[in-house]
Amino acid sequence: MRKSVIVRYTPTFTGLIFIVSALILTACGDVHYPEYATGNTGNNWEYDEDEDESGLQTCPVINPFCHYKSGQWWSDIAEEEMTWDEAKLYCSKLGGKLPTISELRTLVIICKEIQSNGACTVTDECLASSCWVNECDCETDFDDCSFFNDEKELWSISKVEDDPGRVWFLDFDLGYISDYSEDYTVYVRCVN
Repeated sequence: MRKSVIVRYTPTFTGLIFIVSALILTACGDVHYPEYATGNTGNNWEYDEDEDESGLQTCPVINPFCHYKSGQWWSDIAEEEMTWDEAKLYCSKLGGKLPTISELRTLVIICKEIQSNGACTVTDECLASSCWVNECDCETDFDDCSFFNDEKELWSISKVEDDPGRVWFLDFDLGYISDYSEDYTVYVRCVN
């Protein structure tokens, strides 16, 4: 979705600070302008914003990792599902990597069991199928437990240790961690 946002420029020191800040943040692709900044009178500057279906601003081509959470930069979610090998290649081409299951867990909101340090024991330190416990499933439809509003299943780079053809993923729509065959197709959000 493409929309234009008008930012009113007031030729004051405070206005100059706002414009410089907006320009710096626009380069990162993660700016959300307040509604009062729209309008079409006086000295206006117009910016174009692209938004994905979740309402987040999409990353510009020159900076594919523009979303920040828990000390890491994340890409947009991929537009299509892909196999695990395709997802690894996709992230590599963006200049990043598939996140570990523990990195994906840093994006969880609402469901404490699968958040970082939650009761679910599937972590970077415990990747065997026996690490999965009931607490890895919130057993409810949150309809979005992702910091970035992802309502999809996302691949991790973390393989199930005792079942080499399977990989851990996190379902941000229903709120659970599980595993799929590498050939299954799932969405991806890369980390840098």
